[in-house]
Amino acid sequence: MDKDQNTAAIPITTTQNNVYITINYVFNSISILLSLLLMVIIILLRIKDINYSNRISLNLIMYVSITEIFFSISQMFRFDNNFFSVWNSYLSSWGYIFTTLLICFLIISILINIQLTFTYNHKDIINIKKYYLIISFCLTVILSVLPITFNNFSFDNERNYYWYDSIIWEWATYTGWVTFTILYCLISLIYMLYHLNKSPQPISQIKLYNVSLGISTTLTSTILSEKHAQSNLVSKYISHIIFYSLIPILSYLPSLISTLVYYNTNRYSFSLNLFSLICISSQSIFTFIIFLFDPIIDEVILEHKRNADHKKHVLDNIKKGVYVDNIYNIDRELPSNRVQNDKINENKKRNTIYSYAKNAKNRISILTSTVLHNKKKSIDGKDGKKDVKDIFNLDNEVDDILSLL
Repeated sequence: MDKDQNTAAIPITTTQNNVYITINYVFNSISILLSLLLMVIIILLRIKDINYSNRISLNLIMYVSITEIFFSISQMFRFDNNFFSVWNSYLSSWGYIFTTLLICFLIISILINIQLTFTYNHKDIINIKKYYLIISFCLTVILSVLPITFNNFSFDNERNYYWYDSIIWEWATYTGWVTFTILYCLISLIYMLYHLNKSPQPISQIKLYNVSLGISTTLTSTILSEKHAQSNLVSKYISHIIFYSLIPILSYLPSLISTLVYYNTNRYSFSLNLFSLICISSQSIFTFIIFLFDPIIDEVILEHKRNADHKKHVLDNIKKGVYVDNIYNIDRELPSNRVQNDKINENKKRNTIYSYAKNAKNRISILTSTVLHNKKKSIDGKDGKKDVKDIFNLDNEVDDILSLL
């Protein structure tokens, strides 16, 4: 399912071959550089401890970038006959298939993770997040090794590299899965965007409080308004992360179309194959561009703004004559009156404790009002338990959800 398949039985001119090789090297080289840059950026975000830099989707994108580097290397060596040797052709062809499948399964893992978080209680999927990479890797190994095990992966003289011996094996262990990935990503993208735009209030655990309590009090309205804003934040994260599904669509769909066109018409199209080659060699470029719209970029901007405001605050204190220990560490140090700092820290702790106590009191008040409103002495049954669970959710549940996305 790549541009070479269409040229298998049809000779191309020397000029066309040189164009293919040049395009292949240029775009794959750029892809390798951008993948390395993306890896460095994600590592720096974690070192700087930016909010939600340990998100599951961000971890998976890190693995995608690593895989894309090996994909580009395999693509370059497999494509250029100047480096031909039996082992080089064998490893580059197998590496091409392996990395393509692994990228597909990692992207699917990102979508499945979002859908599980979007549909089910996030606490139920914490224990399965570690299996995304393991399952993706094992499934990729199985599919890429099966044809070799059954001697259906050998050198093709027409293609001049190793490939499947039959279309059945190709579609069963490679092209079929890539096609499934494209369709799954396309359907998931449309489904998620539709539901995010259709409902002003997210569903399931994203709607952190049960709005059907039937209590028309100022306290309830305030809490629900706050939770609605938090739900919108979660929806914003999902609406950005879901665009990673465009990576396999943009990368593999042109190649799939090129393959199907050749199967149906038995005609070779230089322009269509060139376009598919550009797209499939630009995976890392697509990944990097989509990453620029990742919510983590907003967190970096907010962090920069907070540091700038903090510097301004410290400089204002300096102008007022407040002594600072280390002027060169101004972005980290508050005014250094130790007694004052201790009081500030103590007040922060007290305010935090008071905030949680106040929240607990408010939620107990809502629970009590609910019982009185419904003239019940206790909350029993499935619906009652659900209400209790919704009311007593902690404020940091939003942080938990965002970390799982």
